[in-house]
Amino acid sequence: MMVAALPRRCVAGLIWAVALLPVMVWAKPAGLAFMQGVWSGPGLQLSLDTERMLANADPTKPFQWDALVIRNISDRMATFWIGERRFIGLFDGDALSLSIEGSLETMRLERRSAH
Repeated sequence: MMVAALPRRCVAGLIWAVALLPVMVWAKPAGLAFMQGVWSGPGLQLSLDTERMLANADPTKPFQWDALVIRNISDRMATFWIGERRFIGLFDGDALSLSIEGSLETMRLERRSAH
């Protein structure tokens, strides 16, 4: 009788764990606000929406948003992907020093103020 009750409890626990998994996986830390905004510089503009985890790296296509995937954050430095492109950014208030995978340059971007 105890053997039959144990699997039901295990199954019930597994169902709760699976039901709560999306909440744990998709929960976004509030600490991403420092990345939020439109960042502009010579030859590049990034729009980062950290609330929806979407980004746009092509201002000529304003309705094309790609997934913003954050790989690592250490203080104000973040490694992230926008679509297939990998970026490493050092955020300092309204300034961003940005490196793009495959490029030897570091670009300096400024956060545009909201109108």
